Amino acid sequence: MTQHRTNSSKNRFTALSETDTSPSNNHNSNNHKQVNDLPQKSADSHSDINNKSNSSSVCFNRSYSSIFSPNPEKARAEQFFLLWAIFWISILFYIVYSQWFETFTPYHYLTLGLVLFLFPTVFPVLLPSLFLSAHLPISRRYTTKANLYIAILSWIANYFWTHYFYTVLHATYTFKAHRLNDVPIALYMITHSYFHLYHVLSSIMMRFIWRHVPTKGKARYLYVLIIVIIMSYAVAFLETFTIQNFPYYDIPDRHAMYVYGSMFYGIYFIVSFPMFARLDETANTWNLSETFVDSMACCMIVTQLLDFWRISIGHVTDAPASNPVQQSVPFVY
Repeated sequence: MTQHRTNSSKNRFTALSETDTSPSNNHNSNNHKQVNDLPQKSADSHSDINNKSNSSSVCFNRSYSSIFSPNPEKARAEQFFLLWAIFWISILFYIVYSQWFETFTPYHYLTLGLVLFLFPTVFPVLLPSLFLSAHLPISRRYTTKANLYIAILSWIANYFWTHYFYTVLHATYTFKAHRLNDVPIALYMITHSYFHLYHVLSSIMMRFIWRHVPTKGKARYLYVLIIVIIMSYAVAFLETFTIQNFPYYDIPDRHAMYVYGSMFYGIYFIVSFPMFARLDETANTWNLSETFVDSMACCMIVTQLLDFWRISIGHVTDAPASNPVQQSVPFVY
């Protein structure tokens, strides 16, 4: 079992290309049915489940298998997070477009945050059959591990990394809200849905490039690196640009925010996109402790890169913050 898990770990990223897109008939359907009935008690049964999970990827047609994970459980979760994004983006668009936020109290923001955090977290637990994971304990399900990974990223991003925006870009949140470490608590939870969307889209793009570039070897890694950098900057820019009509995120220098702030924000994703994509890519091989450690390692890498920016480049605007925050993170100020 140790050898099996070691080999799986080594091949998590390179396995992005190992998808069986050829259709099979009843054999794979029977395999998937058998997976649901297998116990999780021995190394043999665990290995058998992983093999059958791979063969079950034909549950998705060619159009799905060309962009979604070859692991059917992960592929179903990716589709869910994309569908969920349509819903929560519509909610936020209506709130901003109608200026409903002008009537919000701290409890309204908190309620909104709870919805955007709890639904993608609790729904897969309540209806695991929709995610092809009813046969697995909660701790072994991909949705559990994905939510843990994203929750850690969201927590660190708000508790620590937001303060880099306060110092490097002089941006501040001015709406009335319950706060933790001078960051609105609602944002800790809203970020959860945002990051799920970003990481699903990035995984799809990396997977597509990996499978369709004409070259192999190191050149393929270069193509993936380029797409990661482009997506990281694009995602950071689009988020910053789309919230410009929300007046309570004060940005004293919008040009600096769009150009340099997007570059700074993109550092998050240059690290997290490829690291998150490895999670259960071809089969259910990660456990919760591995997921926790990997996510924390990702956050530590990002934190160091942000601090290198702070001590080497420093702030990118001389425009003063309209509502300066008090020193909260010693090594940031």
